[in-house]
Amino acid sequence: MSEPTRLGCGRDADEVWEGLDEPPGPHEQQCPFCQAARASLDELSTATAAMTAADRADPALRTSSSVLDGILGLARVEVRRGRRLPLERPAADELTTELTVSEQAVVGVVWATGDAVPGVQARRCRVELVEQDPADEGDRVRVRVVLGLSVSAAVAIPAVTAELRRRVVEEVDRQVGVEVVSVDLRVEDVHDV
Repeated sequence: MSEPTRLGCGRDADEVWEGLDEPPGPHEQQCPFCQAARASLDELSTATAAMTAADRADPALRTSSSVLDGILGLARVEVRRGRRLPLERPAADELTTELTVSEQAVVGVVWATGDAVPGVQARRCRVELVEQDPADEGDRVRVRVVLGLSVSAAVAIPAVTAELRRRVVEEVDRQVGVEVVSVDLRVEDVHDV
């Protein structure tokens, strides 16, 4: 079976592509397969450069800064998504589980939930797996959430933190399917003073 990028002479088309900006070597000067690939790749390179130049010149195709910021934000989240958390406990005879979620995804749900509570700004967040006794029934994974907050000077801290705890437990369960057994809230700052 032949590989799709192999030429009739046995060379890989990628090798020809890599040397496209340089003069053809002795093999390429004699080989009809390399010559044909080189000509085809040269046409592709020229067409791509022309299309790229045309796209850059067309104002309708320019990406707005908000779209670029959104793309870069998603890329940063993907890079920093952190460790993988299991979504279910493995059965007694299994060593691992197949279903996982990134720690960053859970943190994102916690941040959004915190920021939705009036007078609260969510800050640093950490999600920790809670060790489970093998004798415990149920296959749900349990986590502990540690969240730093800045609160408005106008809110009653005990009431707002109780509400936030309740919402975090509900939203992480609803959106991720992980059981939150504790939410440790740390008021680190007061804003609007």
